[in-house]
Amino acid sequence: AAEYLTVYKISKRFDDDISAVCAAIWVKFDTELTSAQDSNHHKDSQTNQNPYKSAPIITDIRIGYGGMAATPMRAYHAEKALINKPFDSAAVSAASRAIYQDFSPIDDVRATAKYRLAMAGQLLERCRQELLGISNPPSWDLATESDHPIIDPTDAQQLQSPLFYEVKEQTAGSTP
Repeated sequence: AAEYLTVYKISKRFDDDISAVCAAIWVKFDTELTSAQDSNHHKDSQTNQNPYKSAPIITDIRIGYGGMAATPMRAYHAEKALINKPFDSAAVSAASRAIYQDFSPIDDVRATAKYRLAMAGQLLERCRQELLGISNPPSWDLATESDHPIIDPTDAQQLQSPLFYEVKEQTAGSTP
């Protein structure tokens, strides 16, 4: 089994700014992700395909968000949507929709509620892409919320396109 912790922060400025949304995602898989180093599993850089023959199964996951409620909270419905499922775009899309059951964020000077919900789902997809080596999404600076597209978290095709990522940290082998 393999465990990974990723942390993301979305804010208007890189340093010394309160997050519009932040996410901490700890995930445990049924298999080691290092199998991608096997010559039969290398990523095809031309097609940007998943380097694994099939998506690893999530055996346990913890998803916490800041900026989505009065205090940081776990996304229990999103976690439930991912447990014992392959870490593929369909599962992440279902978990992104489940976030709407977990949170009712407010509109404020940092972001609208719609933007926060969209980013929360997009950060799950970002985590999936990074851990599976599927793509290398760009890092964009956020001038204003209106400068960036707002996705519909119920649209799986839109969830596959990267949006905005400010700060990301990742560690392997960490537990919550």
